[in-house]
Amino acid sequence: MPWPFFAKFPDRNIKPTPVKATTPSVPPAPKPIVLPTPKPVVVQAPPPLVIPPLVTVVSDPHNIQLSAHFSYLELVTTEHREYIEINANDGMKYIENMRRLCNEVLEPIIALLGEEPRISSCFRSPALNTVIGGSKTSQHMEAGAADQLFKMPLKTAFNKIMASKIPYSQLIYEFGRWIHIGIIDKKMHPGKVGQNLVASMVNGKAVYSLVTKAI
Repeated sequence: MPWPFFAKFPDRNIKPTPVKATTPSVPPAPKPIVLPTPKPVVVQAPPPLVIPPLVTVVSDPHNIQLSAHFSYLELVTTEHREYIEINANDGMKYIENMRRLCNEVLEPIIALLGEEPRISSCFRSPALNTVIGGSKTSQHMEAGAADQLFKMPLKTAFNKIMASKIPYSQLIYEFGRWIHIGIIDKKMHPGKVGQNLVASMVNGKAVYSLVTKAI
């Protein structure tokens, strides 16, 4: 192919347009992140540890076993319920009489009869004795006597006790309802030693009769 003489050559004297160097744009520095100032946290101190005092378990001072079959509470109990607490407190001064009554009289009765009596009355506080109209010289006021109930016929129990060698101040068959018996106390009751009596109501009054043989 013939050279194309008609082709135009670029003008070699034409200088290229200088290109200005551009400085690359730098992005602005980010704004610092300002965190909110935290509010002070108020921490309440825990309440002081309160250690409860040691609990000392104290048994009922009235819960005293006087003998194999009888306790203090049995001997101060009364059917007049409002006087039980008074009896329990006042009776402590006569606890030795109660021990004698249980060991010298009541326990031997169990051995003799083969039956444990139910005590309907033993110690009487002055207040209780006044309410029931009891004698001011009664051995009940010193816890030296007890009224007993039995499953066996009362007369049978009375006669067997009277024929035994159990020491007592008075043995009384009272109104066919219970048997009264007391300890010998020659200092306080010198005239009451081994007496056997039967109590009955005559014209509205209690009459006590001495007996010397079985009833």
